[in-house]
Amino acid sequence: MVKKLFDKLLAKGEENPVWVVFLLYVALMVFLVIFIKFFLKYDSAFFLTDDGYYVYAKLFWKGDFSLLHAGRGPGIPLLFSGFSFFPESCHAYFRLTVTISFVLFNIYLTKEIFRKYLNGRELFIGLLISVFNPLHIHFTIKSTPEVYILTFLLLIILFYRKLSENPKWVLVLFLILITSVSFFFKPVLFFVPFMLLIHSFIFKSKNLRLKTLILSLLTFLSFLWSLDLTAAKKGTYGGVSYGGLNFIGPTFIPRAMLNTGRFSLDAKEKDFLNNSKNSVAVMTVKYHEEWMNSYLKNNPEAEEKEVIIDFIKDNFGEFVVSKVLNILFFTSLASNIPETFINLFLNGFLVVMSITVMKKKYKEKDEGIFLIISGLSGYVLMYLLTFGYARYSIPFIFIISVYSGVTVSKILSKHTWESFKLKKIP
Repeated sequence: MVKKLFDKLLAKGEENPVWVVFLLYVALMVFLVIFIKFFLKYDSAFFLTDDGYYVYAKLFWKGDFSLLHAGRGPGIPLLFSGFSFFPESCHAYFRLTVTISFVLFNIYLTKEIFRKYLNGRELFIGLLISVFNPLHIHFTIKSTPEVYILTFLLLIILFYRKLSENPKWVLVLFLILITSVSFFFKPVLFFVPFMLLIHSFIFKSKNLRLKTLILSLLTFLSFLWSLDLTAAKKGTYGGVSYGGLNFIGPTFIPRAMLNTGRFSLDAKEKDFLNNSKNSVAVMTVKYHEEWMNSYLKNNPEAEEKEVIIDFIKDNFGEFVVSKVLNILFFTSLASNIPETFINLFLNGFLVVMSITVMKKKYKEKDEGIFLIISGLSGYVLMYLLTFGYARYSIPFIFIISVYSGVTVSKILSKHTWESFKLKKIP
């Protein structure tokens, strides 16, 4: 009975991976929402906790708040602002529905990218691994920006491939639009066009190089424009996660870890209220604010660029150490120790398994592997230079884990269902 269901699931998944994976995902999400609400007794506010986007959306709808110079991009608050037309009790479910819709689109885009390079079973299993990664499930429930950034990154990779195959100017304009809009959600895809430019110079024609160069230059200008519109006003530099100052705050994380003896952020509200000296997040903010207050006291008119340059000069050794550790933090660091270690081992295993497949594809001169590496490296580079945190790795882990479907598919093809059964002990 179980074997028949398993075989049927694989067969259906090979035929239509998008809908099979999505329906399984929705079933899990419905179960989790019911479990969180009725068994854990969390109210709907649990699903609305984020980096301030929901609050910004409500204030903007009321006309009490401008989304410009708010320290965060206006894209997500604009997306959420329409919820205020409905009763507040519905907001959590509307937001979750929007996020789930993006996940469906992400599954579809991933299928469109990989169907040229993987067979049906490999793609289906790879999508299952990507979508059901605990990191992805956890943060789609929380509707974090990375779900939407994944959409933009997938669109860029897919349409750049189309541009490679058919270099039309309309595709260049569409890529400029996609990348520019992404900056107003979260300006983290800045390096992607430049990595694609390197890709075009290594592998592609002069015609594509010219178009990719124009794409890079125009998205660079839109990036500067987005920073100008979203950067907080002078005198509001405080937050660890604020814009360009992500170069500063996270530099103090290794110091905070050494002083607290803890290896997770411990970013609970009660820790901040109690000014806990055992919280890495609290101590990181403390060190950040101490340096900022001291610096601004002597340089009250300093612009953000000056602040960053002077900080790196004053703390060069600590800055370099933090950026090296970002390689590890990017796929593992979470708000508590159990999550951090789960991320470290699970994501580490998936990355190693996927890279093994990618190395083989690389040796086979697989065209897709070079494009995907270029897109992913542009995304990862931003966080290696700023703040490595497991949540931010969702787009990277989601895309790269699809390749692990190749390995799992081979394992399944080598073993019969009976070989997975537990043998009776004589």
